[in-house]
Amino acid sequence: METEEYQLALSEALELGKNSDIRMRGLSKEGRYAQPLVSIALAIDEDGFPIDCRIFAGNISEIHQVEPVIQSLQDKYGIKDFYFVADRGINGTEVLSKVQERNLGFVVSQKVSQQNPKDRAQMLDISGYRNYLPGDDGAFVISTEDGTVKENELRFKICDYVKTARIKGEVDPTSGKIKSRTIKVPCKIIYTFSPERKARDLAQLEEQKKKAMKAVLNHELIGAAVSGWRALVRTERTDATAGTKRNSSTGKDEKEAFRATGLKDELIRKKEEIAGYSAVIFDHPKGEHAQILSDTGVLDTYHKLVGIEESFRIMKSSFSIRPLYVRLHERIEAHCYLCVFALMMLRILQDRLLNLGYRMSTKRICEALADARVVPSAKTRDDVFFINIRSRSRLYDPCNTGKGQIQYGLNDLVPKEDVFNGFVQNNLFMRGDTQIVMDAAGMGEVPLHVGLKQLKRLLKIGTCPDSKVLAYEHAELIKIAGI
Repeated sequence: METEEYQLALSEALELGKNSDIRMRGLSKEGRYAQPLVSIALAIDEDGFPIDCRIFAGNISEIHQVEPVIQSLQDKYGIKDFYFVADRGINGTEVLSKVQERNLGFVVSQKVSQQNPKDRAQMLDISGYRNYLPGDDGAFVISTEDGTVKENELRFKICDYVKTARIKGEVDPTSGKIKSRTIKVPCKIIYTFSPERKARDLAQLEEQKKKAMKAVLNHELIGAAVSGWRALVRTERTDATAGTKRNSSTGKDEKEAFRATGLKDELIRKKEEIAGYSAVIFDHPKGEHAQILSDTGVLDTYHKLVGIEESFRIMKSSFSIRPLYVRLHERIEAHCYLCVFALMMLRILQDRLLNLGYRMSTKRICEALADARVVPSAKTRDDVFFINIRSRSRLYDPCNTGKGQIQYGLNDLVPKEDVFNGFVQNNLFMRGDTQIVMDAAGMGEVPLHVGLKQLKRLLKIGTCPDSKVLAYEHAELIKIAGI
């Protein structure tokens, strides 16, 4: 440790880690506990367009990210009244209480499997329900206004609700014990029923029952886990601790108490009873100029939550936001902000396509953009020429390269000139996704053979130097073939 080599290595390590406090180990949904993580909070509007983002250290829980993100949005954009919409990961009672303190509204999901008997009876009571259907524009509309309710169709009901929780407070200086307090969030709850969801829930329950019954017949040792199909299995331990808070840690002598003895028939009956039901709790903003959502508007708002889930999927798959191959704080932020900026551009492009009459998914747009490729074919003293080689251009399909259907024994090929002419002629009548996306972006159509100057003009990048336009390998090949 006293050698000069060790001191140099230590100094370099400290320099690298000086600004990497954002790279921390924390809770990982995918089990990556051995790797440093970062967390990204992304805010989108009702149309799924990214508004802003913020990067947190990987050891900061999602629950503790909500308040600083809301404060940041209000400070930056002067937003006073809005609805906070989130999934079950960050819909804790403490979070919703802080949202209410800011006079903001919220729309979050709520479990129906852990309700008290009063709320369960309220949910299962058919009175008060109204049927609804998705409209032509995708928004929910009430389908029955005459008071009649079709029990086996889509329906919803709104009731009063109070979400409560016990949270840990400060330490009592006299006793040294942690004080606990109860938080109550008065709000509304929307119960919804879907026949498709009921069929799915019952099918999943049936699969769990088969696995649980197999464990009972084989007298398997299932352990202390109470999730999945194991939650349906009755053991000596579960019978002895029914209705009490049990300790999951047991010694070797107690393991036999976790051997399967039967099924929890009452639990199975309750799961069958609530199959097809779900719930959303909400509260309206209290601001003077707040725009209050209608009953179906609340359902529409929560339904749009899939937009933020899709945004994260796009950044993970199409933009490769992970893994990160940088260490410094500034470079981590730059990488994440570039991915969010690319997501903004993609949403703008998606909106322009919709205005042109094309409804394209983000995946389809990314595939079309990835298919926009050219390769250099020749170089003159004044320009470089390329060939448009879109992989989905059907240039080499049998209909273009052969006469009729391909035969294994004999394949009569047509001349190359006829192939090119046929390809160009087909493009006059059929435009691919790549060209449709380029049209929406305001770019011109790239012909089969194109020069670099013409290509830069069509792509509206005429001011960029050639070294920034060409890929590295293409630029090197042109240097080798230089005159």
